[in-house]
Amino acid sequence: MAETPSRRSQRTPKKQKVPPPSFSDSSPSCHVLPPTPQTLDPSPRRRSLRLTSTPQASTPPPAATSTRNSSRRKSLKFASQNAGNSSNQKQTCANSTPTLPSPASPEPVQSRRKRKLTELEKSGSEKTRALKTGRKKVYYKKVVYDGGEFAVGDDVYVKRREDASSDDEDPEVEECKVCFMAGRAVMIECDDCLGGFHLKCLNPPLKEVPEGDWICGFCEATKLGKTVQLPVPPKGKKRARTAREKMLASDLYAARIESIWKDVDGTYRFKAHWYIIPEETAAGRQPHNLRRELYRTNDFADAEMESIIRHCYILTPKEFSKANNGGDDVFLCEYEYDIHWHSFKRIADIDDGEEDCEEVESDREWNSAEGSGSDSEDDVEYEEENKEMEEITAFIKGSICEYQCLGKCLYIHGVPGTGKTMSVLSVMRNLKSEVDAGSIKPYCFVEINGLKLASPEHIYSVIYEALNGHRVGWKKALKLLNERFSNGTERGKEDNRPCILLIDELDLLVTRNQSVLYNILDWPTKPHSRLIIIGIANTMDLPEKLLPRISSRMGIQRLCFGPYNYQQLQEIISTRLNGINAFEKPAIEFASRKVAAVSGDARRALEICRRAAELADYRVKKVHSSAAGKELVGMADVEAAIHEMFQAPHIQVMRSSSRFSKIFLAAMVYELHKTGMSETTFEKLAMTVSCLCTSNGEKFPGWDSLLKVGCMLGECRVLLCEPGVKHKLQKLQLNFPSDDVAFALKESKDLPWLAKYL
Repeated sequence: MAETPSRRSQRTPKKQKVPPPSFSDSSPSCHVLPPTPQTLDPSPRRRSLRLTSTPQASTPPPAATSTRNSSRRKSLKFASQNAGNSSNQKQTCANSTPTLPSPASPEPVQSRRKRKLTELEKSGSEKTRALKTGRKKVYYKKVVYDGGEFAVGDDVYVKRREDASSDDEDPEVEECKVCFMAGRAVMIECDDCLGGFHLKCLNPPLKEVPEGDWICGFCEATKLGKTVQLPVPPKGKKRARTAREKMLASDLYAARIESIWKDVDGTYRFKAHWYIIPEETAAGRQPHNLRRELYRTNDFADAEMESIIRHCYILTPKEFSKANNGGDDVFLCEYEYDIHWHSFKRIADIDDGEEDCEEVESDREWNSAEGSGSDSEDDVEYEEENKEMEEITAFIKGSICEYQCLGKCLYIHGVPGTGKTMSVLSVMRNLKSEVDAGSIKPYCFVEINGLKLASPEHIYSVIYEALNGHRVGWKKALKLLNERFSNGTERGKEDNRPCILLIDELDLLVTRNQSVLYNILDWPTKPHSRLIIIGIANTMDLPEKLLPRISSRMGIQRLCFGPYNYQQLQEIISTRLNGINAFEKPAIEFASRKVAAVSGDARRALEICRRAAELADYRVKKVHSSAAGKELVGMADVEAAIHEMFQAPHIQVMRSSSRFSKIFLAAMVYELHKTGMSETTFEKLAMTVSCLCTSNGEKFPGWDSLLKVGCMLGECRVLLCEPGVKHKLQKLQLNFPSDDVAFALKESKDLPWLAKYL
């Protein structure tokens, strides 16, 4: 671990600002200081910020970091698409902010193999000897490099161009746009141009920083259509851009340090998690974007520590609202931008639990973490190309390659656990390489799960937020989405980019008037929508249950996923093991046959195998206390896992329940399978119980007795009952999978006729 010296001053060095403009109504040569505008709105705008510099103590300022030895800078080991265009982005218009070309997301790395071969050729015999002697990478949590202290988790400015002389210009003190002096007086920042002003230099002067948003007189004059002319600095004074100005003009990168290591040849490197400015997204800069707002990407790259300039501070909205004296290097980041699918997702909603909890303790763990895949444990990997995936691929290719997408909608249905969602996501991952190769035009992909929606109408807000990176109410989102898909407005730079919308659990969007499904399925029929919808649900006949105007828009393209047989389950388990000799082949076949006989759910088969492996590991460690013996998971372990899973307490409660409780649960499962909905009302369930009792010669217990049975099952937490005294309209839902209910009641001796309804 590298030795860490005392940390540098936490005060962010102030940088030289852009010279102030001056305006006049008659003569452009006459520079008159505009009057100070009043506070626009006492209530702050969304994520607005007032950055001020307070008077400093009489202590000397810290040493300038820009005086570091430039000879230590080596050539950058990565290249960017925007390197050639960055020089054209420095010109500033008199009446507007700098305009940027259409930059792409940063691509600062080569392949690992190619970079390693290149470094071997350059370093020669020294690195070859290091590789032969078995030297490995050494990882650090914190290093001192080139006079600066950098730790994992820090945000930094990174060079974007190779051998850029302007990167060495790093002014330490921010100057006023009026007097071009720094001093220690309080400065206020304009929320529009980000210019700094001394309170005493304003006309009239201000005694204190006003509340809410504040815009300088120059920006106010520009908005009013007056002529604004930028004056030149005093004679002999050279203007140098700050790091913040360079980064917002796409001349620098901003990145988060994910890891730091020393390579075998002695070169210090770091893994960068890149940020981009709104102009570099497919949607471009939008009215709701703040001047200091950035987007975190899902792009990572390895770069040399030589490319780091210094620290910056990228904060969450809550931290950003409190950073009143944070300096000029403070930025806001609320959303993550997917550079492949061109969609946005709120960082607070991203589940990073596995990444945050995974601590690297050795070099092997670091290397294994870098080489591991990104698929979650719940995804079922089935490598064999099947008919369903081929049909999904053909549908997507045919939809995004056509000039107009009219009525493109695919409905996928099947029993739970048959890989419907996994197959679609696998196809999207496979098409990503074709998009990168240029054989398929780029498109936007948005994935929505109906179970995560607070209400069906909330899907409008989720779609709009994913496309634009801004959260609004569902009514306003519906209006904006109608303008985007129906009228072809509210588009960004990529007007011809198709959008693929994946809606999982589509049946949860059904409302009384079915307006939500109608609006969503009506958008693809518009000439300029460029929208393709893929709906997934467990109900086979969902289109037939909808109104004719909705089922007609859903189209005739359907895809059915049948339950897995035991051969497919056996192959899925073997694929997940990935060549690891941990299970006996009869044990895998036994687990596959057991699950295939009940439901064919691949997730249940993997869960049984996972629990069997845990039981086998516990048994081996108990027998061999000193060192674990090498034994395979056998039939007995799988049988114990199945017995434990299907002999759980809730299974025993169902088996030992009363006669009418079993009928009640069987009717619940039958109703859920018939409607495809996860919940039902007591009134519908009572009618189903009455039909089952009449068909099988059972006496109907009556509504009051049936209500008591439902309350008793709710007290046992077998059912989830809606609170309140709604009686017939009370909503009911199973608290456990329907497979568990079927397993518990299928072999009931007193009610054998229940098996045909489970």
